[in-house]
Amino acid sequence: MSENFAQVIELEKQLLLPAVRGQKAKLLELIAPDFYEIGASGKRYSFDDIMEMLVNEDVDVIFSRDFKAKELAEKLILLQYQTGRSEDFSDAVWRSSLWQLRGAKWQIIFHQGTKAAQ
Repeated sequence: MSENFAQVIELEKQLLLPAVRGQKAKLLELIAPDFYEIGASGKRYSFDDIMEMLVNEDVDVIFSRDFKAKELAEKLILLQYQTGRSEDFSDAVWRSSLWQLRGAKWQIIFHQGTKAAQ
């Protein structure tokens, strides 16, 4: 695994931590201002929507597994993985994120969640 892949996976895992999700300053480091998300519901969320949701969210833990990274272009990585709210992943969601190297730091620019087939 390349160093960039490992770094992006670690940054994505940070975004899953309740302690990070509640810290606006940390989120501003990780999430690009032009970020948007398409949620598992099919709704599109802007940067402002996501910031408000994350800092006000009440989540205990998010489980994750099966991380895969692919370089799409220089300074652009696609990350795919699965999350669940329980260890058995009975409510699993497939996740895809695009991370871009901007200056000296990686930032997430896009995210999509899709409910996994049961």
